[in-house]
Amino acid sequence: MIRDFSVILNSTGNNSLLNNVLYGIARNTIIPQEILLIAEDRSYPKDLDQWNLPIKLVKLDGKKNISNCRKLNHGARLASTEHLVFMDEFSVPSKMFFENLANQYVHTVGIIQPTFRYLRHKITYPWHEDHLEANSEYLDRESIINELTIEPDYGKFISSCFYIPKLQYSVLNGFDETYFCSFFGSMDFAQKVNTAQCPFYRSEAKIYHQNQSMDNPVKNLEQIVYNFQHFYDKWGYWPSTGELNQLAESDLIEWNPEAQEAITIKPKPV
Repeated sequence: MIRDFSVILNSTGNNSLLNNVLYGIARNTIIPQEILLIAEDRSYPKDLDQWNLPIKLVKLDGKKNISNCRKLNHGARLASTEHLVFMDEFSVPSKMFFENLANQYVHTVGIIQPTFRYLRHKITYPWHEDHLEANSEYLDRESIINELTIEPDYGKFISSCFYIPKLQYSVLNGFDETYFCSFFGSMDFAQKVNTAQCPFYRSEAKIYHQNQSMDNPVKNLEQIVYNFQHFYDKWGYWPSTGELNQLAESDLIEWNPEAQEAITIKPKPV
């Protein structure tokens, strides 16, 4: 069965992860009207016809290292339906995922966040969902949701996978494309949703989240500092102060949350 919603799927070029997601979508009890697969020219997926899914490959020709925020906004503009489900290649949907979500979004106005179970090990399709269930876990007890529930804490928003009406996304003006990192784009978007008093729900619709490696913060220090500074200048508070403290203790930056409103990168030793 096909339903009137669009999946906006962000690809970073890891075909192993992407194939697990597409396999999960193909197994679902209902199928989206379209899957907008956003890919850079260095990471075009291969063999998409094998899935027999309504995939529209959006090639960002000649452009590399595009921010995830730009990709998501681009996909939203191209979507032909009024209901958007954003996913990344780490988010493997359970068999009833889209059916549960579609039955809920017709009765709500706002953002719906699925329930995440985090996989302990690498998976390769074809897999059985019982295996995913047995080899995954909730982040904490508060992550267990049995029905659609209003969530007052917008800080729990995760951009890896969520539903939003296209009109609401347009009103919020999508993601801030100036961030270099999707983590900051996600926090910024959550702040916009909170400020606009847009309802934020959590659903029992289940996603199995694949593991991912994190970049070395020192490698991207200037971008990291820009992300923190831009967020502070925009919203008036520092997000994720633990990472800033770690960078300061490592003698990489000068930063004092009580005494200054700017971060300074310390010069490298000669």
